[in-house]
Amino acid sequence: MPLNPDRLSQRDRTILAQFRTHPALTPAAVRKLACPEDSINAVMKVVRRLSYRGWVEIHRLPDGGVCYLLSRRAAVALDLPKKKRRGLGHDSAIEHLGTLWLCLRLDIRKRSSADFRAAFPELCRRGLSASGYGVGPDNKLLWLIIDHGARPIRLAGKVIRAVALRERLPPFRELIDAGEFGVVVAVPTAAKAAEVESAMTDSVVNRFVTVRVEVLSELGSLFLQGK
Repeated sequence: MPLNPDRLSQRDRTILAQFRTHPALTPAAVRKLACPEDSINAVMKVVRRLSYRGWVEIHRLPDGGVCYLLSRRAAVALDLPKKKRRGLGHDSAIEHLGTLWLCLRLDIRKRSSADFRAAFPELCRRGLSASGYGVGPDNKLLWLIIDHGARPIRLAGKVIRAVALRERLPPFRELIDAGEFGVVVAVPTAAKAAEVESAMTDSVVNRFVTVRVEVLSELGSLFLQGK
């Protein structure tokens, strides 16, 4: 039986709207993004109710916590793109949860690909992904890179390529030269962060681009899950 959005409360709608930007959510993320005045217990109770009604799936994480996914029926009812109606494989879990944790840690506002294309059509072109952008607290546009277990030199290469590809687009080059673009790389340990920073030492990156390597220890348990 199809789900009926008309039966959702305003709080339910606000929670479900977060899935348009973040395909995977945690209780802490729901609380911060959708209902900051509620306790974590209250948030979990509301999401359990949405789960019972078929809107949300609840999955256990390796560290004992949980994450929430929109159900396929809910994605159809909310008219989301087909790619948002899939389950969450291991690589997708690392990407989506890593992005979520990074955004929460650094107070980054994630932009969905549809939102980014609508807001910045001049920064888009065929072959240039629009799904990894966020906006920092200082309103600087950020490209987010989540480590999936790659070697440090490879992560450094991703930073270099991300900047080089965008420099070829004149409007993007103007943004970069104005110091309004940065790259953030998330890795699981401080040791790896140091290795990535070392690999970047001799790399040629536009001097106006800020590059930050952030440690997300939560990624470590997801890496172990895939082994």
